[in-house]
Amino acid sequence: METTVSFAKIYPDHVDDYIENMKIVAAKSNEETGCIYYGALQDVNDPTVMCLIMIYADEEASKIHSASEHHRIWSELNSSGNWRDRSAAKTNRMKFITPPPTKKAAEASEAGRP
Repeated sequence: METTVSFAKIYPDHVDDYIENMKIVAAKSNEETGCIYYGALQDVNDPTVMCLIMIYADEEASKIHSASEHHRIWSELNSSGNWRDRSAAKTNRMKFITPPPTKKAAEASEAGRP
């Protein structure tokens, strides 16, 4: 399983742009073969801090995502849009020590169910 957790600090003027475009990328990424979960969270106390969670079945599925058209467009938007404070970025490759989330759990969360 390939799991990455990234934190980004978004400039206040671009928070809405980030959220709008992240919703598109997440929806397309969650349709990819081998994607277990792709989603973003926003800090409750500092709405400019975002957390991206990407869980793929294996390294190959992660590579397929990285080569996708929607990932390319997202990367270009982030680079040309200058949305992020690059000095605050943090990315970690992680491994689960408890059971990973399921698509069913992710869908329930998106629907507002516990």
